[in-house]
Amino acid sequence: MIEIKDSNVDVTLIMEEIKKDLIERNITEDLNDPMIDLKVLYSAHGQTNEDLMELLDSNQRLNRSWNYDSNFEITSHRRFIGPFIVTAKKVIRKITRWYVGVNFQRQIDFNANLVRYLNQQLKSTQTNPHSEKERMNFINKLDEKQAKLVYQNNTLTQELQKLTAKIATLESQAEMVKTVSDKFEKQVAIMNESLQRLTEERNNDLFKVSQINSNMIQQFNHLQAVANIHNHQLKNMQQNQPGNIQERIGNDSETSEKTYFDYFEFEEQYRGPREMIKGKQSQYLKYWNKPNLLVLDIGCGRGEFTELLNETGIDTISIDLNKDAVDFCNRIGIPAVHGDALVYLKQLDDDSIDGVFLGQVIEHLTLEQILEVAQVAYQKLRKDGWFIAETPNPMSLSIFAQSFYLDPTHTKPVHPFTAKFILESKGYKDVELQYFSPNEERLIVPALKLEHENEDTANRFNETISIMNEFIFGKQDYFVAGKK
Repeated sequence: MIEIKDSNVDVTLIMEEIKKDLIERNITEDLNDPMIDLKVLYSAHGQTNEDLMELLDSNQRLNRSWNYDSNFEITSHRRFIGPFIVTAKKVIRKITRWYVGVNFQRQIDFNANLVRYLNQQLKSTQTNPHSEKERMNFINKLDEKQAKLVYQNNTLTQELQKLTAKIATLESQAEMVKTVSDKFEKQVAIMNESLQRLTEERNNDLFKVSQINSNMIQQFNHLQAVANIHNHQLKNMQQNQPGNIQERIGNDSETSEKTYFDYFEFEEQYRGPREMIKGKQSQYLKYWNKPNLLVLDIGCGRGEFTELLNETGIDTISIDLNKDAVDFCNRIGIPAVHGDALVYLKQLDDDSIDGVFLGQVIEHLTLEQILEVAQVAYQKLRKDGWFIAETPNPMSLSIFAQSFYLDPTHTKPVHPFTAKFILESKGYKDVELQYFSPNEERLIVPALKLEHENEDTANRFNETISIMNEFIFGKQDYFVAGKK
């Protein structure tokens, strides 16, 4: 602060008035700025050179505005594409920062050096005032330097304007690119949608063709199997001429008649009426409950099950080793094949039939034959096709006295758990056992009824009798079913 030794000048009062005037004008600069003191100093001495005062004002403005921040916020007034324009401008600013930023920094450095220099000069003027002439020379030099700086600043401003114009051009091009990109994306989306629709239509067409081919193959296999039935039937009819009757009973008619066992007549007498057998076998229809299926009926006998399936629209291949049974089926309109079922089964294509049924057959076979039939049938069945075997139930001892040994062709009974194990070991799934054909009520021992004091004894007796009834007079037949 420069000391003014003049009793007529109240510096404090002058400063207070100046501060008051600055406050009224909303000027918020630091009121202790040495530049203000310098103004007061010259005013006190009556030195109110307008150029000097203007220089001091310019110096204060330079102190406030020399530092310029190029990272100003980018905005856009456009409602819909505004965000894209702002993004594009930010990208362009980032891309051009290496070039524009250098010029901005040069400008800032230049401004800082200029302000620093002016501050130092003005401060030196405040602490070491010169004569009016020296001050004027100093101010003139400052004017010259300022003119040069103004020229350089104008040059930089022109370069900045050029860069701004280039940036505006790039922004316009970016908007055009964005518009073209949007159109291209829409076209790509439309093309992708069309391609997806065409692909779906093509896949649907291929699936339909595949289904048609599968149905045609299935129908062809079915027709081929039916044709085989008719071929076998034709051969049987040719072999059934009067000249071939001796082939069935042998060349020595006298010896053959003595040893021949008429199994068909035996079944006619002891098996029971056909309608009763069909009633029992109707329980198997739930396993083949849709059309266009093909089931092999092994040991078809008098054709009860074949006829039952045909009535529900299911095709069958019926085969039996007994020629009289085959002839009977053919006479009543049921095409049946005479021959060995296992041999015939092996001739079929794999995955060509939907079911294999053996009604009262496995008790005639050896263990090796049962295992082989189950194995070959698994190969010939289609997926989800059923293998079902019905046979006498050896867990009911009454069958041995009533029916099992009545048939001299029976080999031995097959325990239900053994049958279930065989199917499971051959790969069948969902294997189940079902028991049927209950004994007559008159054979079952009734429960004992006693007075209250003997109730416990009666309960124990009745429980034992119930077990014995099940063990001796349980259901006489069972079937085992397994799915491929």
